[in-house]
Amino acid sequence: MKFSIGQVSKLFEISKDTLRHYDKIGILKPEVNKDNGYRYYYEEDLEKLGLILETKYLGISLSEIKETIESESLIQYKSLVEKQEESVKKQIEELKIKQQRLREARKTLDNIINFKNEYNFNKLDIYEESMNLHGITFKNIFDGSFYKEFLLELEEGLGFDEEEYYYINEVLENGTLKENQNDIYIKENQNNKDLIKKYIVENNLEVRKRYLSGKIVSTYFYGNEEEMKKYIVSLNKYFNENECVNVYIMYDFSLPKQSNKDEYFVKIILEIKK
Repeated sequence: MKFSIGQVSKLFEISKDTLRHYDKIGILKPEVNKDNGYRYYYEEDLEKLGLILETKYLGISLSEIKETIESESLIQYKSLVEKQEESVKKQIEELKIKQQRLREARKTLDNIINFKNEYNFNKLDIYEESMNLHGITFKNIFDGSFYKEFLLELEEGLGFDEEEYYYINEVLENGTLKENQNDIYIKENQNNKDLIKKYIVENNLEVRKRYLSGKIVSTYFYGNEEEMKKYIVSLNKYFNENECVNVYIMYDFSLPKQSNKDEYFVKIILEIKK
């Protein structure tokens, strides 16, 4: 029994152009009537088309399908399916990571929308903190070919809510903030300890170890950079009476503004000298 291109198009709910394309690339060639140029398909062609569409649905390319069909090998077809299965697994893992990133972004945005800066400093508690930090100069990271892999592993492989990256600035006695935007300090935790060590050894990274231990006050702030600096200085004046201390700033979110006064949601840790 013969089927016209129109009948096959309706039967499989695909366009005539798709069938013509399959003919052009040689994956499904119909019989062509030399008198009128009409294309006709037989039942075995329909079975082949069904296999093509089913395999294509799995995300396998037409070139791979064509090569496999021409091989007439079940082993090669199985190998192709297994290869695609591994690819799909990888895509699923990547989608899970993206979903987690979106979930964390939404959570952060909800926090910011409902957030109000705390200017009543006596509501902030002083407590003991201890953490190991590994300082890496940005230039040393980005000059290496490994930086993308390193940052991806830190951010995606170890858990979004566990990674903390700080800039360590200094609040001076004259009420100004001495910034250091060249170095980033990664807080060591149980998950990233071995990873940091691995990259230090393999890439000869120069790392400055820093240990924060003692009394601190911690809070969050949302505003532009100028407002943040004033807030930190005021915070230090209240708790340290303008003594020179270190302040640890973790940027959690930034909102670009056309006025060039970008707004930031940051975590602030201020050392207490009292």
